[in-house]
Amino acid sequence: MFTTLMKYEWIATRRMFGFIAGISWLIVACIGVFQTFMFEPLSSLIFGISLVVSIGTTFVCSVVFVYEYFQSMYGRRGYFTHSLPVKGRTIVAAKTVYYIIVMLVVAVTFILQMGFAILMYQWDRGVSISTMLSSLSDIFVAANALPITFITIIVLLGIIEGVLFWEFAITVGNRPMFAQLGKVVGPIIVVAVTQIVTQIVSVIMIVFAPGILTFNESAQGAGGWSVNWTISISSKLMASQPTDAMVPLGIFIALLLYIVFFWWATVRSVERATSLR
Repeated sequence: MFTTLMKYEWIATRRMFGFIAGISWLIVACIGVFQTFMFEPLSSLIFGISLVVSIGTTFVCSVVFVYEYFQSMYGRRGYFTHSLPVKGRTIVAAKTVYYIIVMLVVAVTFILQMGFAILMYQWDRGVSISTMLSSLSDIFVAANALPITFITIIVLLGIIEGVLFWEFAITVGNRPMFAQLGKVVGPIIVVAVTQIVTQIVSVIMIVFAPGILTFNESAQGAGGWSVNWTISISSKLMASQPTDAMVPLGIFIALLLYIVFFWWATVRSVERATSLR
């Protein structure tokens, strides 16, 4: 049933996401080709437009995800979803996994579009393809001295947390306690309150939670980075020590806490709603 639910999500959203992706790539490609015939400052302006289009595509896909989740749970398709003979956690799991995959594809699309825009921008300035590929290779070699694994995990956790956050806000915002406020006002209140709370928790975890990732060429550890689990950013600040090359691992902890809480609260709310069938 899990895969069947994901298939339903794909059928319900494929045309919309496909249309957005197609239009986005068409605009970026046309802008990239067009800017090769332009001179400064129009060339730089057109390059900036392509960046805006790529960023806008990510935003639009996020809006579509929020809209589709709302419609399938509490909108025009909500009755069908809540009448399915499956557990609430299965419904939430299928939607969560599907939209995490969608947002990962959106992130990869954004990177590819940025790469294409930069490629065309450099080509317009007479930089050869071989030179650009050589520079790209140098970037990957230099990346060995940076915490690429850390950055990748943070991005993945951020996508998962973002999907679960909006599912949590929409689901909890439509619980009976918010029923009198309407199907839109309730989620807005939940979003506002949750944002305030998570910001406070994030600051506390980043500053006071033990664990610091240090990266530089002289650091001991694979790829030029190391982890110290015994100190925090606050202890470094109190000792007036530099923190410019350090990343607090409290970011990890905070994201994991949000993921667990949002998942638990969303499943609990949906389970209560489906148990009334």
